[in-house]
Amino acid sequence: PKTGAEKLSLTQLDRTSAEAAEHFASYRFDLLAQCLYEFTWNQVCDWFLELAKPALQGDDADAAASTRHTLAWVLESLLRLLHPLIPFVTEELWQAVAPRLG
Repeated sequence: PKTGAEKLSLTQLDRTSAEAAEHFASYRFDLLAQCLYEFTWNQVCDWFLELAKPALQGDDADAAASTRHTLAWVLESLLRLLHPLIPFVTEELWQAVAPRLG
């Protein structure tokens, strides 16, 4: 990661993944859904997407490429985490996104 926003997002993703694994293992699907909802809206949408805009629109091509890669990684990870809860939605999104992720 090149930017602070990327580092913060990946750190939050790691924490959320660990928390999600605990909730999944204990069959607390209500807490799992809440955890993933909060990460999606409060971290990815509210913060990371907003903080990524300067890097994506700036003159530093390496930072823009790194930010795009991190955005794709976070999206792919989030789809994997959400798949047990909303498989039809994540499958539809995956079919649209997978060709762009390689």
